[in-house]
Amino acid sequence: MKYLILAISFTIYLFSQELDDFFNSNISSSNTTHSITTLDEKRKEESREDKIDDFFVNSSISLDSVSKVTDKSLRWQKVENVVIDTKLGLMWQDNSEVKNIKTNWNDAKLYCNNLTLLGHKDWYLPSYDELLSIVDYGRSKPAIKSSFSNVNTTDYYWSSTESAIFSKFIVWIVNFGDGYTDSRLKTDERYIRCVRTDVDYSKIK
Repeated sequence: MKYLILAISFTIYLFSQELDDFFNSNISSSNTTHSITTLDEKRKEESREDKIDDFFVNSSISLDSVSKVTDKSLRWQKVENVVIDTKLGLMWQDNSEVKNIKTNWNDAKLYCNNLTLLGHKDWYLPSYDELLSIVDYGRSKPAIKSSFSNVNTTDYYWSSTESAIFSKFIVWIVNFGDGYTDSRLKTDERYIRCVRTDVDYSKIK
């Protein structure tokens, strides 16, 4: 009887040891997997930030300007006198002139073509669709993305898109007071906000 009790006790001891080994092994494996996953995610995020830094530098934006970007995960980046749309790869004029200068349509195109801003000279009058991309219909006066500092809400802004009918005389315009759009004569005077095609931020994952 004594030996039977000893045998049972020894069996229970071995079983408890196997259970301890099993749980310790799984916990260790789980921690290792979690550590690898966390490290991999950290490396991906660092790689993404490096790519964004490269894009800002390659866009002729100064390192001082890059340091002003507080959250690189945001689509809209305000840098000095421009706003960058990192999704569409567009750089928008956002100095005081956009809320003060009004011209006819032909002069608006010339103004953008002759504009030098942040070291860039390849500005152009935006298309109707490009202008609509910066409208914020969740806001009013101004109905424009909050990253923009300068906007006139009292009148419309020119687009380069001519009307399908009477294209010789009429083009599409956008109002950033309420987000309304319209088409008007090229001889009218409207506000101007120029744009340029920047680097392809859509490649950043």
